[in-house]
Amino acid sequence: MSSYSRAACTALVLIFTLAPATVNAAPAPPVSADAFGDPLPHGVIARLGTLRLRHTCMALAWAPDGQTLASAGWDGTIRIWDAASGKQIRQCRGWMNVNGHALTYLPDGKTLASKGNENTLHVWDAATGREVRTLFPAQLQVGTLAPGAEDGTLLELCTDNTLHVWDLTTGRESSHMELSHGKQQAHVALSADGKRVAGWCVPDDLTVWDAATGKELFHTPTKLTNLVSLTLSRDGKTVAASGSPGQIVIWDAEKGKEQHRYENPGFLQWLTFSPDGENIAGLGGDRAVHLWSLAAGKELRRFEAPASCGSAWWGPGALAFSPDGKTLAASQGSAIHFWTVETGEMLQRFTGHTGAVDDVRFSPDGARIVSCSGKDGMARLWDVGSAKEIASWANTHGSAFSMVAAPDGESVLAATPGGWVRVKLGEDKGKEAFPSGGAPVAVWSANFVLSADGKTLLGTGQDRSIHLWDMETGKERGRLPIPPNPFGMLALSPDGKFLAVGGGNAQARLWDLVTAKEVRSFGEALAPGQYQDTVGLTFSPDGRSLLEVGSGKVTLYEVVTGRERMQIIRPNGPYGRSPNSADGGLARAILSPDGETIAAATSSGTIVLFDSNNGRERTRLTGHTNMVTSMAFVSDGKTLATGDVDGTVLVWDVKEWTAPARAASTELKPDKLAALWESLGDADAGKAYKSITALASSPKASAAYLKGKLTETDARFARWIQDLSSDKLDVREKAEKELAKEEGLAVPALRKALESNPPPESRLLLQALLNRQKDSAKVPVEVRARRALEALERAGSAEAIGVLEDLAKDAPGATVKQEAKAALVRLTRRTAAH
Repeated sequence: MSSYSRAACTALVLIFTLAPATVNAAPAPPVSADAFGDPLPHGVIARLGTLRLRHTCMALAWAPDGQTLASAGWDGTIRIWDAASGKQIRQCRGWMNVNGHALTYLPDGKTLASKGNENTLHVWDAATGREVRTLFPAQLQVGTLAPGAEDGTLLELCTDNTLHVWDLTTGRESSHMELSHGKQQAHVALSADGKRVAGWCVPDDLTVWDAATGKELFHTPTKLTNLVSLTLSRDGKTVAASGSPGQIVIWDAEKGKEQHRYENPGFLQWLTFSPDGENIAGLGGDRAVHLWSLAAGKELRRFEAPASCGSAWWGPGALAFSPDGKTLAASQGSAIHFWTVETGEMLQRFTGHTGAVDDVRFSPDGARIVSCSGKDGMARLWDVGSAKEIASWANTHGSAFSMVAAPDGESVLAATPGGWVRVKLGEDKGKEAFPSGGAPVAVWSANFVLSADGKTLLGTGQDRSIHLWDMETGKERGRLPIPPNPFGMLALSPDGKFLAVGGGNAQARLWDLVTAKEVRSFGEALAPGQYQDTVGLTFSPDGRSLLEVGSGKVTLYEVVTGRERMQIIRPNGPYGRSPNSADGGLARAILSPDGETIAAATSSGTIVLFDSNNGRERTRLTGHTNMVTSMAFVSDGKTLATGDVDGTVLVWDVKEWTAPARAASTELKPDKLAALWESLGDADAGKAYKSITALASSPKASAAYLKGKLTETDARFARWIQDLSSDKLDVREKAEKELAKEEGLAVPALRKALESNPPPESRLLLQALLNRQKDSAKVPVEVRARRALEALERAGSAEAIGVLEDLAKDAPGATVKQEAKAALVRLTRRTAAH
């Protein structure tokens, strides 16, 4: 009995021995809520981080009573939060635009109005989240909103400086006026009471109008070389602007008199007045919110997020005082922060990322997860069982372009402006290591991958080539002169020998990292001007397939030929590319460790599990409310971790779908086995893939049959090629006929024979046979052998393992030997994981 077979039997014995002891044990109750009391979606066993005050938003609006805060996000939703607890109490999802930048409550506190850049105004019932009215302006203009002077009206100010008054009862525009006679405004502002309008246009002209009459109150130059923010006080009596050279300027909005000009280290963006008009707040270039006293003409205090929140950028325009002026809210990355204005104390502190999760990885034992985000510059180590954070690391080396988790499940690599940083979060918590031999070329974008064994790092450098680093020495191993596309994707094969590059204006291509040469391309060549919408590339765990996500579908390619094995498309067409479609555009996909399951995530947050053998959908996991940005399986494939753009990570129990009980195998008859063997040699990779899965489902019969075929192939070709030089005509003709019948399978043997300097007559015959087979419907014999070995590995039975062990020792070809050995290593590793 083989060592592998003994290990498998031992595992079975242990299972049956331990089973009786646990059969009467009470099952642990499923976890129904996270650490903050928020419910977990069905199938989720842990949430790492929190949903509280988490929204990547562009606008904030307080309810008149100050009890709730509304946020308008990039995801096309409006979320309403309880200010005291930070809990989301409602969501408005009818909004079809993904870029919301104007939001206001009406005075009754029961109604919200929003606008994005899809030329539609939306009116919502704040109590139910239902859209009650949709308003359709005549022109697409970015602008701002405020309640009208009369009840039931809404003001819309656009950058062409037209002011529109909407009757919310009828849904019609009741009036509009042109305030600047065609002058396009770079910045506009509308007072909260709807009485004043301000606009600034190039080269430097600030104007204030009366909103009721359209009368110009004054216009003046600001003397700012680069105006970045413009705002009006709530009562419309004061106007403020900020810009270069680091100044805040305050005017009396009625008389046009400049009241103050304050010097500030760096300009302030997104200015907003306190409700009493005495203070003004803005976001500085130092990523802190600054509060200024207008009377004293000095900065009162700075509001900063704690280091544990990372370095995510603050949301544009998302800065708002509560109605009583006691609380200031600001959006940073995917988090919303509250501070007490009087003391600067932060009111809500929650764990977790404040930016999209770039990568997640389980530790080998599955007990811990490391997550990282280049958006907030943080890496975090979590205990899966308790969902608690064990350790964290904050990047202090400038903006992290990207981060990737290491295979050990407790380390990360961050690409920073000065190069990459390796960080250990386990026992040597927060320990940093830079590569030796000087500063490396900085890597950028998301083109940053780590090999499966953690020994090789690849990244796109600022010199527009792909660099390879040895992770043990920290030294650069070499570089590939591949012209990388900024929007392209990289994927490294499990053995670290090949690199797939895809996306942009070219089909995916495979590069040999040893020779630094391109090996082949995948799929059909793109037509001139055609764009390949690739959003993800990943190799299968055995390295035999490449999974490409893009253009609304998932495509599985055969690596050895570059041809399509399978394509997953919904019955009614590709998965929608719009983030707001029912399923959302496909965002990424990965394969389970055993290669049997494809997990694909849509940009709307749905995760779909497919059977990788036939492309059939197994189930859908719903729980994310945003785009899924990262995914990882635990080593046994029974648990899946998924990172969200909101900074949370969900841990799913998926064993019901990734480790289903195998149906009893039906052993194939000889004629069927022969047909499938012929199919393995077909140039149609999809047809061959079906044959692989069919052979794997008949482990006993296929193991014996494939062993015979794999050990006879080389001998047959060698005998026929030798017979081509026979003195007997009938022997030569039979050999030629047999070789021609094999089509492309004989190509390697024919090439080898030509290299051995045969006699002239034999050379002519060999060359003729080779030329005839170049466009054959069959693949070379080595490709068919690889496919047969894949079927044996997929079967994973004792019989199949026995054949692989025999081939690893005595196979006639070096390729078959090496592939058999590699398959046994993977099977041993898979058994250990289970």
